[in-house]
Amino acid sequence: MLNSEETPLGKVICVGSGKGGVGKTAVAVCLAETLAESGKKTLLCDFAMPYGTADICLEGGERAVFDLSDFALRRAELSDVAVEVSDNLFFAAAGKASLSEKELADCVRRIDRLCPRYDFIVADCPVDSRMAVEKNFSKIISLCVTQSDSASVRAAAAYAGLVSRLSPSVCKFVLNGFCREKKLDLDLLTDSVGLSLAGIVPESGEMRLCLEKGEGLKRGTARGAFERIADRICGRHIPLPDLRRI
Repeated sequence: MLNSEETPLGKVICVGSGKGGVGKTAVAVCLAETLAESGKKTLLCDFAMPYGTADICLEGGERAVFDLSDFALRRAELSDVAVEVSDNLFFAAAGKASLSEKELADCVRRIDRLCPRYDFIVADCPVDSRMAVEKNFSKIISLCVTQSDSASVRAAAAYAGLVSRLSPSVCKFVLNGFCREKKLDLDLLTDSVGLSLAGIVPESGEMRLCLEKGEGLKRGTARGAFERIADRICGRHIPLPDLRRI
């Protein structure tokens, strides 16, 4: 559980992106695993219905019998849907049924009322339903995942503007797939996105294995990056690393 001296930025972490293909789901899964391994009771929710893929990235994710569409349509309780896949980590899989915006909003509000059961809820939010998710959770931090290419940065800036207008949340961004060999003006990128930086995840073989085989991050530079992001979310002051050492 959270230490009394910790003041987390938000209890619900909504992980979104302005466009597909930037590694949003992998970031959500690795962040949830890192929080759980640090002793925080964490629920990972895949809201990408009906095409969710978080179970592929998550070791043990295939154990789910019921899913979030069952919960949304009141065919199962959250305790039936949330499968404990490892110590402190619970997973609620995306359903195969498409939900209306009203059904999704009601589903999110019901999960929000159950927040006290967990230290953190990590929500993997697809582009087309992120606002329905974010508007109906309380005490949230919104993490926008982007890469450094111009299309991703422009989409992240649009996402930031939309969140700031529609959701009263803390909003930061995660730079994913950073390659040290590419010259990057981090200040310029931060100004372009219009958000403060929560962390930098380097391009790595470990992240590729997470996506392809559902293997958790046990070591390496990516693992260290997620530990730092998790620490910042928990309210600890962790300086950003020197780009030359990532």
